[in-house]
Amino acid sequence: MAPGSGYVATAKGNSKLGRLISHRLSDCSGSCTNGYLSLSGTSMAAATVSGTVAAMLSDDPSLNPPTVKARLMRSATRMNGDPTDVGSGMLYVKNALKDKGYLYQDALSPRMARSSQGQVLLIEDTAKLWGNSQWANSYLW
Repeated sequence: MAPGSGYVATAKGNSKLGRLISHRLSDCSGSCTNGYLSLSGTSMAAATVSGTVAAMLSDDPSLNPPTVKARLMRSATRMNGDPTDVGSGMLYVKNALKDKGYLYQDALSPRMARSSQGQVLLIEDTAKLWGNSQWANSYLW
């Protein structure tokens, strides 16, 4: 998961989006005029994740997509709740940049299923799925 609630971003007040949701424009406490727009949702979260990935690639241009995905998953802050709702947790940029693991094959998403009683969530072992114990479920979930 990535934060995407209550972001304030630059925007022109006369832009189409600014006109459509003018109640979301901010005057910046008098230091600017309608130069910022407050938004929430996946479009704002996407910028946070893509910025994190850009910083990861800036630090190490040799990273492949599976490694980026695995590092984002392993470095996330764990959250209470069903993994089908909260995934591996909340994006933690600092930890994602510090992680040095490398994955040499696809980072396939693990399969999940409920136990026959429905109270236990079974998650495929990512150490086996990804071919390396450093990517075990205990690090990801």
